Amino acid sequence: TVNVQTISLQRDAYADLIAASGSFNTQRYTMRAGTGLINNKWAFDGRVSRITSDGYIDRATSDLNSYYLSGGYYGKKTILKAVLFGGHEKTYQSWNGIDEETIKTNRTFNSAGALYDENYNVTGYYDNEVDDYRQDHAQLHLTQQFSERWNANVSFHYTYGRGFYEQYKQLQPFAELGLANVVLGDTTLTAGDFVLRKWLDNDFYGTAFSLNYENNKINFSLGGAYNEYANAKHFGEIIWAQYASNSRLRQHYYDGESQKNDFNVYAKFNYEIMPLLNTFLDLQYRYIDYTTAGIDDGLNAYDVEDKFNFFNPKAGISYSLSASDVVYGSYAVAHREPTRTDYLYGFVRPKHERLDNIELGWRKNSDRYNF
Repeated sequence: TVNVQTISLQRDAYADLIAASGSFNTQRYTMRAGTGLINNKWAFDGRVSRITSDGYIDRATSDLNSYYLSGGYYGKKTILKAVLFGGHEKTYQSWNGIDEETIKTNRTFNSAGALYDENYNVTGYYDNEVDDYRQDHAQLHLTQQFSERWNANVSFHYTYGRGFYEQYKQLQPFAELGLANVVLGDTTLTAGDFVLRKWLDNDFYGTAFSLNYENNKINFSLGGAYNEYANAKHFGEIIWAQYASNSRLRQHYYDGESQKNDFNVYAKFNYEIMPLLNTFLDLQYRYIDYTTAGIDDGLNAYDVEDKFNFFNPKAGISYSLSASDVVYGSYAVAHREPTRTDYLYGFVRPKHERLDNIELGWRKNSDRYNF
């Protein structure tokens, strides 16, 4: 797990405005404010930000907006915090590379959105060859201190993500979009120009929890998480066509949907056998249920039903030779399920990955160097 604390508790009320500018008409603005700790129990914070830039690469413009809101109760043994945050990014595509000769003569050239004539000369650029994505998060975090040695945490989260990237496609074969050829008099056209959008639209939600114990010699955690990546839609839209063929405005030329359920439970144990000798043991069980249905952007059908049961143990020991010298050893096993891309573009049914990791080491820290 990776834990990120977005804004720590501010005991005093505050407000500030940050404005910055830089090369290529880059500008950044942030406003934030907070109440501080009210009656030693409540605190609320908010922030809005915007970043814009013309970009170094041709047409590599960006327009980014984000927001953050949080409110929390801070008791003697209980902390309850709700967080809402999200953002919207719209950037002109600039991820294509260029060849060595072009770097010498026009190193900022961007082929994304370029329109070509029959001799492959650039005649202009499409003005909306963009990546456009939004994501909103809602979270609730509860921490409870039972005693000096025992505490528990539980979090609930929901994320809604949706967006697309848009492309102008020249001489796109009708068949690759599931469309019929176009007949004009005695001429049969097999390709035309299109503007296409490839979409993502998905929900992600779940919970994570842990029970923790700590004393002078023992650290122990028992926890887990359950998450669902639900109603995950991948689809393509035809939003303009030089020749409509048998298409409709905003017709989906491919549609796919997937569902992924992910559960894990773990126990972590750290024990100081003696003042210079420490050990740890980490045991995790993880279950994944993955299903998909539909067709991909190559109009290939895919239908996946896969389940995985993983056991991931880790164990290690460390011994302090002196105040600055530690020797250690560990053994760990980790598993990873195939990704969506593995299923779509693999030549055979993909298998999960397994990593066995053995480490032996000596670490020395001194006033002047680390080794």
